[in-house]
Amino acid sequence: MSPDENGYFRAPKKLESKDEVIARICAGLELYYLQKESGTLPKDERTPEQIQDAQDDYWIEKLTRKYESKLWHDNFMASFSPGWESVGPKQPSRCNDRDRVYYGRFGHVRMD
Repeated sequence: MSPDENGYFRAPKKLESKDEVIARICAGLELYYLQKESGTLPKDERTPEQIQDAQDDYWIEKLTRKYESKLWHDNFMASFSPGWESVGPKQPSRCNDRDRVYYGRFGHVRMD
């Protein structure tokens, strides 16, 4: 899993709409049945090594896409909450009288 030549990973693939998926499946089925009727179904004449190489390439591509998608999502979520704190004195985010500590007579803490 390595980035492209510029050092960047690819953006995740855009999801297809329901109509696009149905159209793609119907086109594939139509081509299959046309080839089946005419008797021109392609035969797999690859060697077992070539088949294994094709499967390896498929899984490498699939896992790379999954890693890129996870990396893209993690970066997206990290953009909303930076994991760093500013250094030095800061103003409090809120100032509530209930959070203050009041000292009464003789140095005891009053909570009223």
